[in-house]
Amino acid sequence: MSAGACRWLVCALLLCAIAQVRSVAAGSQPEEARKSVVLTSQQPLGAFPVTPEILESKPPVLFVSIAKVVNPERTGIEIFVYFSHTTKDNVKGQRILVGNFGLYPPDKPGGFQLSTADAFRKLKTGKSERGEVNVVVEMRRMHETRPRTPIEVTVSPPEWRSKPE
Repeated sequence: MSAGACRWLVCALLLCAIAQVRSVAAGSQPEEARKSVVLTSQQPLGAFPVTPEILESKPPVLFVSIAKVVNPERTGIEIFVYFSHTTKDNVKGQRILVGNFGLYPPDKPGGFQLSTADAFRKLKTGKSERGEVNVVVEMRRMHETRPRTPIEVTVSPPEWRSKPE
């Protein structure tokens, strides 16, 4: 076998190995962590579970992607992102603000990076009992006094990143 053929074979094997590792990592997340959440005027809250591995490694950046927006009246909205620590006894749990952002224009999707360092620090010093941690996303209208209009925002599963992009 020639040197070029050997290099090609090694590269192909490495690509196959990387693809398998990625599919295993994606498969290790709970099913609900891989599904998008749809926030509406009637249901403005959604949540994604945080795995123990994420809690242990504390990635410094959380990337939130708004995949789809249906906002025909172009009502100004904000998205608030929290860590929510729940236990068996306390279903609602403690909320720790990670960050928030507004959509502009208010009917266009986009991606947003949030720093998690402060929220992870507060989460660690907060409750001591073991429980689940979720990333909670909440949609709020910017002008609460105006009449309600139908809004639908699809939030993709959050991505954890080791550095800002």
